[in-house]
Amino acid sequence: MRSALTAILKISITLETNKDTTASDGVYSIDLGQGIKLSIGLVEFKQGLGEGGSDATIQAGLSMKRLWSDDAKAATVHVRSKCCCPTLMIAGGGPWLSVLGGVFTDKLIVQRLTDMMWIAQSSTYEDVRVYRFAQTMVALRECFNDLRQYYTQLYSSDIPSCLPNVPHPRFFPYPTAFERENGTITSWYYIKELHPANSEEMDPTCVTYLAQITGSQDLVVVKFVDRYGAAVHRFVANEGHAPELLYCGPLSRQTIPSPTTSFPGIALGPLQMVVMRYVKPCSLPASKPLISMREQLRSLFVKMHLSGYVFGDLRRPNVILDEKGTVQLIDFDWAGRYDRSYVDTDLNAQDIIPSNILVVSENSQDGTDYAIYPLDLSKLSFDKTGAKDLKPIRPVHDWRMLGMISLQDGL
Repeated sequence: MRSALTAILKISITLETNKDTTASDGVYSIDLGQGIKLSIGLVEFKQGLGEGGSDATIQAGLSMKRLWSDDAKAATVHVRSKCCCPTLMIAGGGPWLSVLGGVFTDKLIVQRLTDMMWIAQSSTYEDVRVYRFAQTMVALRECFNDLRQYYTQLYSSDIPSCLPNVPHPRFFPYPTAFERENGTITSWYYIKELHPANSEEMDPTCVTYLAQITGSQDLVVVKFVDRYGAAVHRFVANEGHAPELLYCGPLSRQTIPSPTTSFPGIALGPLQMVVMRYVKPCSLPASKPLISMREQLRSLFVKMHLSGYVFGDLRRPNVILDEKGTVQLIDFDWAGRYDRSYVDTDLNAQDIIPSNILVVSENSQDGTDYAIYPLDLSKLSFDKTGAKDLKPIRPVHDWRMLGMISLQDGL
């Protein structure tokens, strides 16, 4: 397998033994000059899937951990203090093969980049499957080339080493800038992860960060999403109930093609970056009656729904109060337009939705992508709202969620 992968990927995959005599099935190391080598790729392969009672994909991740934890190699220690150690892995068994990628932040993170691909002949017509596998291998070849260039430049860079209790780029996403409409570049440095209010636990799935604009004291929130209701965010911000949206688009200035096929409720990419002003959450001012918080949301929802927008996710972490006691919505991942040619009349909607919204009915807009709930909705949060996986988000869902929020939550 090593010789075949070496020929296909045009890299040298060799067998290297660790100091404890263990060894991966293959290692790709690059030459950084002066005899210094750095391993950036791994191969774990079995005669058959499950052989030896182990999963080759899990073993690949553990081999990566062992690789980057080796303090005996000066190059490894030097690079580990500068970056998150991106590594590509190939794992499989018998006629099966998969590609994985991993990084080392404050923990090991391994993601399966492909499914387990069948690489043997199985029928008369194999052209499509072989072509797709070839595409994967060519893409992997280019990725190894990019990774080699990345480490070559990084090794001699002036990135400061990681220090205890000090924010460092290796713990944060690589995008640190966006281009404004006038062509100017706004850059920032990350400070910390942002977690839901009143939550002290670190969330390994967190994709939201607090950052500070370079050369100023301005704080921003940077998050990474597969969908986002930017138009709704801007509408609500203009009403004074959301932070200013500074950017919503690709991670870099490069244009990333969108998939040619889309399915309602299924996000096929590309990943987007959202940058907004930071609003510090505040407790409810003593002079502000609790009931007025709910009235703010009621008034806002009337304006949104009359304008054809729905929010969709009024869970407590997505609603905060600013220093003036004004309600701020901070998560518009699911927000978007709703089909106004259909009127909510089911499940006693008339008793929940203001009458001036119920009577609104107009022709649907051809080509409009209406807001759809994603997969795997929380049953605890959404069961009583009528919301369903991959079903349209309707005004009645917003009103039901508003009715479910307790006054004890400060709303």
